[in-house]
Amino acid sequence: MKIEKLPSGTYRTRMMKSGITYTLTYPYKPSEKEAYRDLLNLATMPHSQYDRMTFAEAFTEYVTSKSNVLSPSTIRGYYSMYRNSDDKIKKMLIKDIDKHILQSAINKYSEKHSPKSTRNLSLLYLTILRHFEFGKDISIDLPHKAKTEPYIPTQEDIKKILEYFKGTDYEMVFYLLCMGIRRSEAMALQLEDIDRETNIVTINKAKVLNEKNEWLIKPFTKTESSTRKIGVPKYVVDLIYEKGFIYKNAPNQIYKKLTDAENALGLPHFSVHKLRHSFISYAHSYGIPDADIMKMSGHSEQKTLDRIYRHSMGITSANNIMISKMENLMK
Repeated sequence: MKIEKLPSGTYRTRMMKSGITYTLTYPYKPSEKEAYRDLLNLATMPHSQYDRMTFAEAFTEYVTSKSNVLSPSTIRGYYSMYRNSDDKIKKMLIKDIDKHILQSAINKYSEKHSPKSTRNLSLLYLTILRHFEFGKDISIDLPHKAKTEPYIPTQEDIKKILEYFKGTDYEMVFYLLCMGIRRSEAMALQLEDIDRETNIVTINKAKVLNEKNEWLIKPFTKTESSTRKIGVPKYVVDLIYEKGFIYKNAPNQIYKKLTDAENALGLPHFSVHKLRHSFISYAHSYGIPDADIMKMSGHSEQKTLDRIYRHSMGITSANNIMISKMENLMK
């Protein structure tokens, strides 16, 4: 048995018994008596089937087990964070990872990544460790979330953007984005999803990138509440049927087109997703209750909206108000 100090500042002790090596780490240097006692207890207690599993193996098994319930984009994000994480921790047995080792890995990652990305990796680490019955008592310091005030396009901005794309192949999809539909939802829409008699759009799928950076249409939306039916202006429905499509270009092309429009119009730069935020923000300003805004936008939790209203006017009335407001922008 020997006690050695690790680069992380923790101490590791090992002992072999019956051909099996047992390892423990301490945040301080233990006495030989203490280390021997703890190792002996470890060697004689019932062991988990995961005692010899490395973090790399745990990551692969965890993500594979969740592949049917997590979205392809979420899994792709997991793989991206994992590739950029500390190689040292990947090779370690998960039972040997303590809060000091984990904190060191998180601190190293934070040097080159944003607070949000660092927090996401921290939660991924903890989730995996706890999934395999390790790290239940681990607590680490997470970086503070950066407080920023993203620019939300105004009604005048929205009007300029819709006018900019008028008569182009992008007019229909940008109108739908400005109605609060997510980009992934708009990309997946087909003609059969739009009822020309009622001007109702059925949203029940999404176009996303998988972990291999391949585009695919998954037969479900981001959350259960995201599957919904919403009304859109008749002008948009007629235009879609006249053109015969909703969107036919490369999915990522939508970002470049919005940037081109912002540059041409002299608008502040904002992402495609901020068009959805704008819709929600102005729905609030028109006095539409959050309960109805959530139905139109497909949000699953009320806390994602700024305020909660006690009463609902009904999705049809709320939707009609927003259709009227959006139609006015085209006049």
